[in-house]
Amino acid sequence: MMGKRGVSMVLSQHLIMSKSNTVLMEEKASKLFGAAKMLSSYLKEDFNDLLSFNEIHDLSRKEKILVLNRRLRDFTKLVAQSFPFIGVGYYSKELDAIITYEPSKNSNKVGKSVPDNHLGRQVMAKGKKMVVTGDMVRGNCMACFVPLIRKNKVIGYVWATEPIKEIYKQIRETKRKKSVFTDMKIVIDTLPLVFLSNKIFSDLAISKHEEIVDILKNVSFSVNDKINRDVCQFIKQIISFLEMAKDYGENILENISAALIIVDPKGKVFFFNESAQWLFKEKDKEKILGRPYYHSLLRFKELGLDEIIKEVFDTGKTYLAQEINYPGQKDKIINLGVCLIKDINKQKIGAMIIVEDISAEKALEQKKKWEKKLATFGELATNLVHEIGNPLTAIKALSQLLPERINDKKFVDRFSREIEKEVERVDKIFKNLFCLIRSSSLRFESTNINAILNEVLFSVEGMVKKQQVNIVRKFSKNLPELIVDKSQIKQVFLNLILNAFHAMPEGGVLEIFTIYERKKSCLKIKFKDNGCGIAHDFLDKVFEPFYTTREDGTGIGLAISCNIIEQHGGYINVESEEGKSSIFTIILPVNSIMGEGDCSEK
Repeated sequence: MMGKRGVSMVLSQHLIMSKSNTVLMEEKASKLFGAAKMLSSYLKEDFNDLLSFNEIHDLSRKEKILVLNRRLRDFTKLVAQSFPFIGVGYYSKELDAIITYEPSKNSNKVGKSVPDNHLGRQVMAKGKKMVVTGDMVRGNCMACFVPLIRKNKVIGYVWATEPIKEIYKQIRETKRKKSVFTDMKIVIDTLPLVFLSNKIFSDLAISKHEEIVDILKNVSFSVNDKINRDVCQFIKQIISFLEMAKDYGENILENISAALIIVDPKGKVFFFNESAQWLFKEKDKEKILGRPYYHSLLRFKELGLDEIIKEVFDTGKTYLAQEINYPGQKDKIINLGVCLIKDINKQKIGAMIIVEDISAEKALEQKKKWEKKLATFGELATNLVHEIGNPLTAIKALSQLLPERINDKKFVDRFSREIEKEVERVDKIFKNLFCLIRSSSLRFESTNINAILNEVLFSVEGMVKKQQVNIVRKFSKNLPELIVDKSQIKQVFLNLILNAFHAMPEGGVLEIFTIYERKKSCLKIKFKDNGCGIAHDFLDKVFEPFYTTREDGTGIGLAISCNIIEQHGGYINVESEEGKSSIFTIILPVNSIMGEGDCSEK
């Protein structure tokens, strides 16, 4: 039984680590695409647009490459500096050469052509982005290639690479610092049992092993004494099992990455593993074992261990505190756990203290968050260039006609109106973008969701009549009040209602439900229309910034709504059947501002 539980813990840890490796690789690919898209968005048109008329016609291939390098190098360097360890650059199909390559130690690659079998050539031939791992210019790397397509023509590609050794270095670091708190239930259930079993097996092995072996050596059996031979063989198997279990238990306790300290009911240390050595001021093991933990354990007072251990012995409950600062060391973050150990007669024989240093993981987590933000910025920048490009193109075209038709009053009047409309559109894009990315402080107050919905519906009554939409309120009574930013939640409701109206241009029915799920401490607000629906392939994109199917839409409303709900500790789901209906469901926690309810079904 013990062996199975031990194996379960090892297998669980293996599965957790395998999943974390996959997630890390996916995050790396996302980061590389983000960096590549930042380069793509910076090059607004063709490479030749960065050259003057004379430069295009008079300069040699080599000279053009040098001029383009000077004009793209600074931004390439900026992107490379934003993402540690990665290499980025531009490649021109016409010049068949690397235009920029950063970090600068790779600048000797500028002007060179990639081999015929290089993946960059496949990207240019197919016009599709690609992420791969293998031998690149920088060696063995994970690489992301994004084709540069201008006016439906591939003019080159941009790339971002990161050495595989750097990626696996982070994976190894994650493995080395694997979290014993990843599944605390397994740890609390298993480690005390491993220790207890190890102690029992060790005591038996030390006290009885040699004595039993000597007796067995002197026992002689007759040919027909099968029963005694079977008993002797059984005893030998027990001894072998005790030795194996003892070694197995010691191996788990000594090699687990977390610090383990076990004290008896009087507070005397009678076991600690190698990982716990840094917690003691004494380095000599003999000066620690058998003595009260408070004689040599550092920072026990600041951690409150006296009170914690007493409470664990008194109540039998396990104590857990995750992501706390280790006293005296500002940058050290730990998980702390204390659990009771009982013998086979259910008698309290000790307490196990588990301390895990997770400083490296938290630093890596912060780094990944920053990389994700930069990747998102790259995606955002690409979409922003496209969105602003449309009105600017219209303004540019009109401006070119203005000198020729300055005396045409009708044209000037139309010009003024169109310019004003396009400028307003750009202004709207930036205002909405600001709403999306700003971290405004929320003003929370206790309020009733049904009341907020009624206020929003009152404000759109005129539009309801004009668009011939029938609003059906299906509000649950006696809803618990939520602590929300009322104005922000109003904005979300308004966005979803207006989206429903746009989906029903010929009129229709909008049903709005409020549902309280007591067991999950969650409140659901559903908006169901019978409009045009959303194609299945586009469902995952509806909350992305700038995604819209409407000609006059900015594609920001749902992204803003999603951001607001996430700030309230909730989330939004969407279900849709093309040509029939769409259902947007908001799930908000009831218990607190940031949600202590179990809203975990997304």
